[in-house]
Amino acid sequence: MKNLFGADRGFKRQSSVNAVVVCAFLLLAGLTQGCGVGGKVNSNPPPPIAPSGLSYGQPVVDATINQTIPSNVPSVRGTVDSYAVMPALPAGLTLSVSSGIISGTPTVISPKTSYTVTAANSVGSATTTVQITVSLPVPPTDLSYSQPAIDAATNQAISSDVPSISGTVTSYAVTPALPTGLSLSTSNGIISGTPTSLAPLESYTVTASNAGGSASAAILISVTAPLPPPITLAYPQTTIDTYVGQEITPDIPGTAGTITRYSITPALPAGLRLDLSTGVISGTPTAASAQTNYVVTGYNSGGSVAVAVNPTVTVTPTPNTLMQLGNPFLISTLRFASSRILSQDYSGFWILWDYETGTILASGDAGLGGSNVAGFSIPSVSTRVLPQTPAMSGGTIAIGIPGGVQVRSSSDGHVLSTIVSPGFHSDQDGHLSEKDSWQLASDGSYISMAGESGLFVYSPGGELIFSRSGNYGISLNPNLHPSFFAAPGQVQVADGPLGDSNIEMVSVPNGISTLGASYDGQSQLFTGWFTDGSGFFTFTEDGPPTLLAYSNSGVQLRTVPGGLGDDFGGAGQWVWTYQGECGAKCLHIYPTGSATSGMVLTNVDRIFSYGTTLAAASSAFSVIDLSGVTLSKTDYMIPPPINNASSSTLIPFAAASNTEWVVAFAEQGVILDGASLSSGSPRFLGNGSVLSIAGGVGRSAIATGIGQIIYFDPSNTTPEGSISLTSGELELSLDGSVIAASSQDGTLLNIYSLPSGAVSNSVSYSPPESLFSFMLSGSGTMLGQVVSSQGLSSTLQLSPISGKPTTLLGTVTGNGSPILLSPDGTLAAVNDSNRVQGMNVQTATVFLNGQQIAAINGVAVGWIDNGRLLVNSYALTTASAMELTYIGCTIYSPTGAPLASPPLPELDTIQPVTSNTIYAPDRNAIYSLTTGQTTWTNPYSAGSGGAIAGPYVVFESEGRVIAVKY
Repeated sequence: MKNLFGADRGFKRQSSVNAVVVCAFLLLAGLTQGCGVGGKVNSNPPPPIAPSGLSYGQPVVDATINQTIPSNVPSVRGTVDSYAVMPALPAGLTLSVSSGIISGTPTVISPKTSYTVTAANSVGSATTTVQITVSLPVPPTDLSYSQPAIDAATNQAISSDVPSISGTVTSYAVTPALPTGLSLSTSNGIISGTPTSLAPLESYTVTASNAGGSASAAILISVTAPLPPPITLAYPQTTIDTYVGQEITPDIPGTAGTITRYSITPALPAGLRLDLSTGVISGTPTAASAQTNYVVTGYNSGGSVAVAVNPTVTVTPTPNTLMQLGNPFLISTLRFASSRILSQDYSGFWILWDYETGTILASGDAGLGGSNVAGFSIPSVSTRVLPQTPAMSGGTIAIGIPGGVQVRSSSDGHVLSTIVSPGFHSDQDGHLSEKDSWQLASDGSYISMAGESGLFVYSPGGELIFSRSGNYGISLNPNLHPSFFAAPGQVQVADGPLGDSNIEMVSVPNGISTLGASYDGQSQLFTGWFTDGSGFFTFTEDGPPTLLAYSNSGVQLRTVPGGLGDDFGGAGQWVWTYQGECGAKCLHIYPTGSATSGMVLTNVDRIFSYGTTLAAASSAFSVIDLSGVTLSKTDYMIPPPINNASSSTLIPFAAASNTEWVVAFAEQGVILDGASLSSGSPRFLGNGSVLSIAGGVGRSAIATGIGQIIYFDPSNTTPEGSISLTSGELELSLDGSVIAASSQDGTLLNIYSLPSGAVSNSVSYSPPESLFSFMLSGSGTMLGQVVSSQGLSSTLQLSPISGKPTTLLGTVTGNGSPILLSPDGTLAAVNDSNRVQGMNVQTATVFLNGQQIAAINGVAVGWIDNGRLLVNSYALTTASAMELTYIGCTIYSPTGAPLASPPLPELDTIQPVTSNTIYAPDRNAIYSLTTGQTTWTNPYSAGSGGAIAGPYVVFESEGRVIAVKY
């Protein structure tokens, strides 16, 4: 019979029987010891221990009706014979009397209640409480589908449309009934199947429910006859880096095949959107978002295609902008209309300026990014994508972006539309097909797009005004391509579908085509339009090479001598030729029609044309008005570097008249207002390129292309002051109280006290000597100078900022390497200049107070502090290649003792941040000296390197200087 200790008693009973058997055996053998004969045996076991320390893994259970709870397992000390609970658990939940486990599926709602569980044995018990609540489930929310619109085809299975929802769902339902062949899973909400009959586009509402409530989502579904499935889908901007409040350049997909609907997963960051009909990703982010990959899928009734390269989007917080620069690179395009200036540089960064005030009204980029020209003034066409030429006329701006055109208002730059035309194609890198073209009408009233599939004309708002079929991508002559001019009220086409001897006039807005001028296409080659579209040129080699100028009606206006290598053009009643490449450098302006007496200018270095204005750069800058029947010329004196620019340097020019015009400085990204030259005080738009950035505790200084050094407390966007000097190199003391700046021509080195900006010392250099490079110690007390003698040899010297005494460190061949000073200025490291291609001679010499104390194998990068120098090591790749390869770096003491070898990448220069981290301006990143890993990287797009200024990294990014906490 089993009692409270049944298991143990059974074991003891069996043990007693065994003992009797053993004793009987021993008695038969004559052995009595141990069997109670002549001895005494204790048969009473030790008493059991009362249970104690009872507890549950889940002392509080929040259960949901009809949902199984996880088993709640007890923990207890001692032996337990049974468990009990008071009061009774909610219906559906049970307590195991043997194990104490609480489990089950609650079937009724129960308020929060404390339940007492008792664990007991024969000598005692232990208790604990468990709180249990049984509630209705939280209603599901945020129901959405991966395909909010399904373009289905009869007898073709659709891609499963999978729901996304927050919360628990017990069932799904849809109304009205889905098209025949399609079904909704009531358990998981997936829409799938193969439609068997046509169904018009209709909205279907899917509802996800549980006992607590429901959530709904609408899906558009149509069933049509099958289409060929789309073939490819790719985005030119595979990476989108932006910040809160910064509008992104629309990312327009390139496709092959028809796509009628698009979807994206996961959802884009707040403020960005995917156009479900065009696939364009656009918008202005309103909240920060971590780097995320997104998958875009394009659909039609025949199938779908997923994007080949996932677009990656990162949204960072709005940075602290210290100053707007203007165009950070060499300007490639200028446009002037209605008191507005439009500039764009070779990175594709564009700016809309108010001409009167010089303020920036809007800016953006053409979707190519600053890396398009990183480290280069003029990008190589073979390795970089040149941005499309933007246009501005009337009240309209058109910016060419990969895959389309973004149209904006010239009043304030707001977006009017993004045009994606079936006649417009570009590859994934943004290269336009050579068979495609677009133009903004010269009065801003429309945008024309042309390609092999036809001619398409759009309003600035993005509406298609008309389309005209025909091959406008290639001419009947396979060696020629159509040439277009979007004139007010008509698109003028040469070498188009009507042949290579005819000018076609396509009327806007009705799209009616008429035949304009004709010429002998066998003997004449169409060569271009007048800048105002009023006429055109052909070229003939029948006899002496000659340019023939025609009106649009076909009247020959003039023949002028010249070849295809000459620059030529026409506007109004004037034509001109410029023979620059042949060495003559002569500008000839010829009259046509009722115009009288032309003009000849000699020794012209370069000419510029814009509308009815022509400019010639020589000893003076001559601006000529071509709008009337007589010529009007005004001469201006332009400061360098315009006069120093060669004819091969691109210097864009734009004009409203010969008294209102602008021109860009070479390479500095600065726009000069021509009208200001009459007053003798040149006015510039923008601050131009960043020439140098320096930083110290609580202060940063920026040298700009307009010849100003502007310094800030990086926590405040208001400048502390400015210094007038065009400086190519700045150095700031660690405490920010001393700044050293060299002139860009190397003839001057000034020391200033900050924040006053007063000059404390000035050093001049006279030809043949010039300052090649210098360094200011972190203490602001010592200077290291490399003084070059016409690049043939250089003197390396140390001196206090007062200039004397001077300590000579040596003389080297060529320009020599910069002198690297320790923070206190007592130590200097100089690299041997013999580290050249094919030679593995690398020595960094260390000086203490001007005396050599060590020679270290390698190339010194910079001082971490007064006791540590970072040195790079290099080795020959192979004996035949004769090229040096970076193999690592080592930290040395001033005497040359190796201290550590951090796994850093190759760095050119460094700025200490902490005792264990350094900033690398060339990579715009902070590295750990222990792990070699980055502890901060630039979270903003584009961005060249800068400097550490207290808790900030100050650097250039997309036409701004920004301060970002690291």
